[in-house]
Amino acid sequence: MGGAPGGDEDGVHFVNCAGAIGRRTPSGDEIRTDEDFAAHLLESRRVAVIHGAAYGAPGYFRISFATSHDILTAACEGIARACADLS
Repeated sequence: MGGAPGGDEDGVHFVNCAGAIGRRTPSGDEIRTDEDFAAHLLESRRVAVIHGAAYGAPGYFRISFATSHDILTAACEGIARACADLS
C-alpha cells in the first residue's frame, strides 16, 4: 500500500491516527502504535476498527461504512471521546 492509503473504496476509509501516538490513556498506558490506538478504541468505547499496519499503512486505522448511519454516528462520537481521553 505504501504512503497514505486511499479512501472510501468498497465502503472503507483509512484515518490518520498519528496525533494519538505517544499520548497516554486514562489508565496511563502509552499509545505507541496504530494497533495500540485501535485497542484503546475497543476497550474504552467499544468501537471496533482495524489498525492500519495490518494493511501496510502504519499510523492509520481502517473503518468500515457497511452499517447504519446511527451506528456510524455513535462510533464517530466514541472515537472523538476516546481521543479526548488521551493526555
